[in-house]
Amino acid sequence: PPMQQQQHSLPLVLGTEALPHSLCTVLQHCQLQEVYIAIHSYIEPAVCQHFTCDARNEISMMYHTVVYPDVIFNEDLDVTTNIQVGAFGCKGLTEVHQDSKVLETRGMPFDRLEPRQITIHSMSFSPCNCQMARQPSATVAQSFFALAQLPASDGQQQQQILSFHILPASQDVDDALSKSIAGCNTLPEALEAMQQCTSSLEPTSSSQNRIL
Repeated sequence: PPMQQQQHSLPLVLGTEALPHSLCTVLQHCQLQEVYIAIHSYIEPAVCQHFTCDARNEISMMYHTVVYPDVIFNEDLDVTTNIQVGAFGCKGLTEVHQDSKVLETRGMPFDRLEPRQITIHSMSFSPCNCQMARQPSATVAQSFFALAQLPASDGQQQQQILSFHILPASQDVDDALSKSIAGCNTLPEALEAMQQCTSSLEPTSSSQNRIL
């Protein structure tokens, strides 16, 4: 959709809540082409795929299918592209792996845009960067905005993609969130239903578990 429509759709998608200030600052210099909301299924803990880490509380943003939509996936494929990425308004998440000497191989940057490598090699979608750590104190859900700027190619303009992600902290929360939105007909209704659901699951610390 054209940017004029996007400006009106963002408040609709997010209800009455304002976007994070750090994200608004970056968006002033962007022309968004695509906006998404991703309500994830519960992600089972697994060992971090970064070669220096064996933590089990990390997730990684994977932009491979967006960056390489038309490549032929086979044993000979070996491609690397740098894109600008950042996570904003993170709730229940911590910035990790920021100590690498190579900027492009660090974890997901918070509240700013930085270049990160998106690599496919040896029949693998390399998740060696863009990690975030899930905080144990966020026992209901984590959420964040992700902004990606893909480089222009073949005469096309730079692609800008904004997404809002909701991560259930357990299978029980996943089931509760799914049930809460079963009867919703619009995105604002669904977000409000999920907000009420996450607050009701742990009312003594509802501010910790707000998804927006």
